[in-house]
Amino acid sequence: MKSPYTEYLESKTETELNIIAHIKRFLECFVGDREFRESVSDSSQSTDALALERGIQLENLESLRPVYDQEFAHFRKDATVETWTLTALWDEYHGTLTASLPFYAWSGDSDGVTEDFDNWRQKQMIRTAFDVGAAARGLTHPPVAFELSDGCSVGCWFCGISAKKFGGHFPLDAVGVEHWREILEATQSVIGRGMVAGFCYWATEPLDHPDYVKFLETYYQVTGVIPQTTTAIPLRNEELTRNVLSLWDKSKFVPNRFSVLTTPILRRIHNIFTPEELLGVELVLQGFESLTPKSNAGKAYENGENKRPVKSKSDNMQEGTIACVTGFLVNLPNSTVRLVSPTLPSKEWPDGYYVFSSAKFKDPSDLAQKMREMAFAESRKMLSSKTPISLSSSYRFENEGEAIKLRNDIFGFTMDIFSIIGPMLDSGKYSPNEILKKAVADGYDPILVMKIMSDLTNSGFVGDVLRPASASVEELV
Repeated sequence: MKSPYTEYLESKTETELNIIAHIKRFLECFVGDREFRESVSDSSQSTDALALERGIQLENLESLRPVYDQEFAHFRKDATVETWTLTALWDEYHGTLTASLPFYAWSGDSDGVTEDFDNWRQKQMIRTAFDVGAAARGLTHPPVAFELSDGCSVGCWFCGISAKKFGGHFPLDAVGVEHWREILEATQSVIGRGMVAGFCYWATEPLDHPDYVKFLETYYQVTGVIPQTTTAIPLRNEELTRNVLSLWDKSKFVPNRFSVLTTPILRRIHNIFTPEELLGVELVLQGFESLTPKSNAGKAYENGENKRPVKSKSDNMQEGTIACVTGFLVNLPNSTVRLVSPTLPSKEWPDGYYVFSSAKFKDPSDLAQKMREMAFAESRKMLSSKTPISLSSSYRFENEGEAIKLRNDIFGFTMDIFSIIGPMLDSGKYSPNEILKKAVADGYDPILVMKIMSDLTNSGFVGDVLRPASASVEELV
């Protein structure tokens, strides 16, 4: 399978790709390195000279200004290769990445292999869009993530999913590559085509595992794609990192990512890897000097809640979550599987994702069975027509002039019928049948009322069929 990103890269000449790689390097320096950014901004040195000092070779660098200089930003929307050459080329590349997101989300569907899973995942994607708001636009909801280790060796202070300390590897040499293949095939029997959107890390550092490349090679043999790698330690074992980058060339399905923790690390990465070598690697610039905002989830959320000094390391925080999986988290060392989906961080869910179900599995066959059982149970949750229902906990009704608005902290909308059903849902004392009777008595069409109630439920506004009952499910493993 080829992604739009793959097809874009194949459509470009080597010269064009090299130019894009050097534009990317320039913008990484500008966003992630305060000294470089300030030097470019104060114009005491020519931008061309500053770029050359960083190994950036671009002609007509002035034509990139609409991308990084606010005074020229108004030229960006109409930029062409004739007027703003580098801006147009970069926006075409970056636009392809953005346009690929719906494809990655679509490819995570099982394509009918397990309809219960597909139905549940689709509803969760809608629920997440409303719950999380603008931060959900970049989520592609991969259907599976495999943890090859127990915990992480890095310990980033802002870790959005609160990875615990490293506790050992899944012993590939002991159990054999064939066992890993069976795990993949068992998962594939449940999520089908969605395997192409999976990856091999979560609250772990993939390059902690010395056999990581073997895991990727087997994944490629089973699925036909090399899964995305996100690492915070690309410099710890340069040979391993280069092997991962080399494997990526087999499919170029989705860019890899380096999580760059400091400006000195950014500079070292730039010194060791050429712009061309990192074309397919997004540098996630996490340093304190970076303009890149961080998600206020996981350790960052807990630090903020507890008012620990570490929170002050960066003021560049935003409401959101880095959790992206709507599907299964499979931990190989502990033989556990969890069904999860993103949400905003809260006291109950500080890591920014719901855990709907957790289980231990004995072998690959048992893993597939547990996955099917979880998908079946969650997809069949329904509101009883005779049981009182209420708004989901994160939503509320507010008076806005003569209208009533249904809203959360992200957005809100109004409907005429809210004047009837709003107070009833707010009270939590009425069943769907009672709400229907009241709305019909007030002149509303029963089919319309049932459709509205169904939409409110399936979007996560009413009831909690799209949310786990409580965080205690985590304790099952």
